[in-house]
Amino acid sequence: MSELHYITDTKGQRTAVILPIEEYETILANMGIDEIEDPELLTAMEEAKGSPMVSREHVFEILGRRS
Repeated sequence: MSELHYITDTKGQRTAVILPIEEYETILANMGIDEIEDPELLTAMEEAKGSPMVSREHVFEILGRRS
């Protein structure tokens, strides 16, 4: 299994997980999902390819939200 990275809230509770794109795509394939139609998610995934990790600030920038 590959290395997972967790995002936590101010209390240290896990709120999200970052995993390698290959593993994510395998999960989607196992769920029978062939295509993702959310343009913001697709943009984030494309920009993250080849990167070991994307910063929290960058993710919020992509999604157009404030950190």
